[in-house]
Amino acid sequence: MLISLYEDAVRRDNEKLKDQIKKVLDLKIEDMPEKFCELGLDDSLVLPSFVINTSYLQEKIKKNETTDPQLKYHVDNEEFLKNILKELRMIMEIDR
Repeated sequence: MLISLYEDAVRRDNEKLKDQIKKVLDLKIEDMPEKFCELGLDDSLVLPSFVINTSYLQEKIKKNETTDPQLKYHVDNEEFLKNILKELRMIMEIDR
């Protein structure tokens, strides 16, 4: 929300609003999840999500497989990535 507001302030050349938003974005709060809970807000917004986005890597592997299907290492790379993701899922299950 603040980022959208900041972008709007940039488009409108509103320096005063930009400065106010920067001050809020630069605030250092020691225990953000605890502060959210105290205020009755959803602390999942500030907790680590542990999301790993591999779509770029997967797309690049697929593109290279299509471009040069004779090379075997693209398939090897895809299998390697699948194994890494599988291991990460197992680790995430253990931590829960």
